[in-house]
Amino acid sequence: SIRKELFFLPDSPISFVSAQTGYAMEDLLRVAKDLDLRMDKSISTSALNKLIGEMWEHRPPAKVGGKRFKVFYAVQVDARPFRIKLFCNREHKLNDQYKLYLDKGIQQKFGLSGCHLKFSLAGKEARYTDN
Repeated sequence: SIRKELFFLPDSPISFVSAQTGYAMEDLLRVAKDLDLRMDKSISTSALNKLIGEMWEHRPPAKVGGKRFKVFYAVQVDARPFRIKLFCNREHKLNDQYKLYLDKGIQQKFGLSGCHLKFSLAGKEARYTDN
């Protein structure tokens, strides 16, 4: 029921502790230490791009206005929180569902459960403009 209520934190660790009795405080500190170590992880650009390509092939995003969102290149630009920059065709076509799909896939592949991911998008400039 906790996971259902906190659906926006799907893979975050859950610990049942008591500050009053000290119950499972060591477990809480262990979980916090593990999470702290994961937050410093560095994801190689090649591994990240390979994963995103595989995810796109497995489940491409829905078409919006006849065009599909496509990532050309991705790179980790920061940690704490993890920030991934996506160079893509049209940044406004990335919907929340597909963002969640990418988030979950990256967390699972690189062992980042409980770590928050933020995406920044860089769209491709229009080649032609109507005057």
